[in-house]
Amino acid sequence: MKAAIAKLLKRRRRALNRTAGCRSRCRKSRRRKRRTWLRVYYYYAQGDGVKRSFWNEDATPGYKSRIPARGKLLLANVFVDGMLQAPELYHIAHGGIQFQSDQPPPVDSRIIAQFIVMRP
Repeated sequence: MKAAIAKLLKRRRRALNRTAGCRSRCRKSRRRKRRTWLRVYYYYAQGDGVKRSFWNEDATPGYKSRIPARGKLLLANVFVDGMLQAPELYHIAHGGIQFQSDQPPPVDSRIIAQFIVMRP
């Protein structure tokens, strides 16, 4: 008699465990997934040895390059001749990059800026 009761209880526990697992899996699949939309923008320009401010109009023609608004900006990387610049050396405004170092970018140097922006 005790063996029969133990067997029934064991079966019942297994059934409960199976349904509990399914419930949690089903609940997980019903959850709405949050998507974060990120967009990457690039800006290409050429240094002339004099200018310290570069605007959207100064971009190298032929590239779809622009400087996004600062409010939506998550990350910005600025490269001068392939060297990553420290954030203290430049300031990003809407539509422009201003270098704050003592020396402007050298003549014929490539200025590449990478921006990661969050979209709604």
